[in-house]
Amino acid sequence: MENIITDKPEKIQSEKMELELELKRILFEFTNSSISVKFTSPFTGFEFGGINIPSTTENSRIDIPYFIAEILLKENLIEDFRNDFPLSLQELTAAVRKEVRHGEVQQLHPYFYSLFSEQVIKSDINDSHYDEIELKRQKIRIKQLITERLSKIIKLTDSNDFNPRKLNLTASEVILMTKIHSWVVNWKSLINQEERGV
Repeated sequence: MENIITDKPEKIQSEKMELELELKRILFEFTNSSISVKFTSPFTGFEFGGINIPSTTENSRIDIPYFIAEILLKENLIEDFRNDFPLSLQELTAAVRKEVRHGEVQQLHPYFYSLFSEQVIKSDINDSHYDEIELKRQKIRIKQLITERLSKIIKLTDSNDFNPRKLNLTASEVILMTKIHSWVVNWKSLINQEERGV
């Protein structure tokens, strides 16, 4: 029987590159996804790359793409929108507990992992949002959450009614589940060929 791991290293490398491209696409989708922000002062609208941000007053709230919100935050024009996302240690702990207690994959923000990654990368360690101990604890919780969800995803890949978009998966988990499903299907096919002596 063909050994998928040792006989086809170029195929594994190709699949790795394909996954990396898909994850980059998801990160691009995430940075372009809309979030609600609150302005701290009157704002004269502008157009950026075909995206029109209207003029608005102090304390008004509008939806804008994430990457533009980051720019406006650096300019101190909006409130720190990172407070709106459920990424505190307490909320991550609650997410892990909820995942452990329920048999089904629980709902997260569609770009949950991208959001966490971006905030860790772009936040200063001494920022009010992160201190070193808090950040280490958050990373531990994220690993626990990934382990719990991955276990469920692997079990679900062998379902006869395979449809990852019906589940509470993040964008990157949909790609993962689809890829695992294709590997399971290929593996079963190879096993069947071996049993038939093909």
